[in-house]
Amino acid sequence: MQKIVLYLTSKAFRQTIDHAVKEAGLVTLDCNNVIGNTVSIEEFMNKKGYLLGDNDIDYLIVDLSALIDREESILKMWLEIEYYQNFLESVFGILRLDQIL
Repeated sequence: MQKIVLYLTSKAFRQTIDHAVKEAGLVTLDCNNVIGNTVSIEEFMNKKGYLLGDNDIDYLIVDLSALIDREESILKMWLEIEYYQNFLESVFGILRLDQIL
């Protein structure tokens, strides 16, 4: 079964991330990736965060240089993702995201 990657990246690192994803034999959902120099992880989680809970995403890659959020907002989003991941693992015995990069 193929592993699926979702990423939020700056334009500068897009090609690097694309190359690494393809080289690793992973698949990406291009229509859901966020590419730009002013990416808000908080806005992403509010609009597309549901993608992380559908058991469709195996890896989440975030280019921190692209984020415009304050450090507190970034930390809050990571903690929410980790909490959700731990909840699924403890209650259902499954882990939705294999790894958060």
